[in-house]
Amino acid sequence: MLLANLRRPGGLGKDAARAERRSEQLAAIDPHWNPTWPIKWQRNYAGVQQCVDGGADPDDILPGVTIAGVDVGTWLRRQRQGWKHLTQAQQELLGESGHRPAPDGP
Repeated sequence: MLLANLRRPGGLGKDAARAERRSEQLAAIDPHWNPTWPIKWQRNYAGVQQCVDGGADPDDILPGVTIAGVDVGTWLRRQRQGWKHLTQAQQELLGESGHRPAPDGP
């Protein structure tokens, strides 16, 4: 909830210099703290990343795998099938975790 508040206009403070400094500090921790894509996408990605960080092989995150009640497996399959519609940064994030576009079907 804190990051959601920080992303709001003026959430980093009214002083422009302080807000810029805070933004830089947050970016040093996580360059994607304030993504250009929807926050829902980022939350799903974080759930997938939680699986990978816990030792899951990317190929094992199948539909039905849930994190905090969200089916991140189904979400991941959609991302892989719609890879060309993702931004370069989204593709890179998923790729860094070992995820690749779905192979073209017959």
